[in-house]
Amino acid sequence: MNSKYKGLCKGLAVTVLVLGIIGSIILVAVCGEVKNVSYSVYAGVSARAKRDAALTITYFVSGAFGSVILYAILAGLGEVLEYLELLSKKKTDVVGDITDSKGLNDEELPPL
Repeated sequence: MNSKYKGLCKGLAVTVLVLGIIGSIILVAVCGEVKNVSYSVYAGVSARAKRDAALTITYFVSGAFGSVILYAILAGLGEVLEYLELLSKKKTDVVGDITDSKGLNDEELPPL
């Protein structure tokens, strides 16, 4: 069992983590500001943008946390596939050693 998906899962996990962190930074830069719009009869419409620290931190932490969770799931899946491949190789090596090295018949094989 030679799985090509273990490398895919690990690569996808790293990609999701990097793009998630970059996306969180972009989201903070764009949506972390609060705009105060005031209407005045004399001055007209005026708008002021002010960065809200709590909102900025909340956006970044929630985006980064979601990316880290998805990274952990995909990296864990890659590790499971790697472990299953290792077990599969060990099983075929053990069965091959029992049948080939001793030269026994099917009736003489020891129970596994």
